[in-house]
Amino acid sequence: MPDLLDVELDDGVIVVRYDGRPDDEVFQKYLQSYTDLVYRRVPYTAVYSTLPGARIPSGANARLQAAWMKREQPIIGQYCRGLAFALPSPLMRGVLRGVLTLQPLVADHIVVDNEAEAVAWARSRLQSA
Repeated sequence: MPDLLDVELDDGVIVVRYDGRPDDEVFQKYLQSYTDLVYRRVPYTAVYSTLPGARIPSGANARLQAAWMKREQPIIGQYCRGLAFALPSPLMRGVLRGVLTLQPLVADHIVVDNEAEAVAWARSRLQSA
C-alpha cells in the first residue's frame, strides 16, 4: 500500500515501518501515534524500518521529524533506551544523516540492513536497561 506509515508496539519496542512516501496528513498521524506511545512514560526502544517501496521522505517531513525530536527531547532522553534503523538503501541512510544533522539523537543507535537485526538489537537494549 503506498504512502503508508505503520507504527506498532511490541513488548516495549516501537516499530515504525515506512512504505511509500507519506503525505503530510499521514506523517502528522504518525507523529501523534509515536508521541502517544512515548508519553506512556515507560522505557522503550524504537526501530525504524523502510520497506521495499519506501521513497525518500519529503524535506518538510524530515524537518517535522527533527522539530518533533527537539521538542520531545526531554521525555525521549528519559525513557528511550535505543534506536535501531533498518535501512537497506544508501539514500535512506543519507536522509537519516540529514535529520541527525538537524537534531542529534539523545540515545544510542545502530544502523543495519534489515528489520530482524534491528529488532533483535532493540530488544537486547531494552532488556539490558
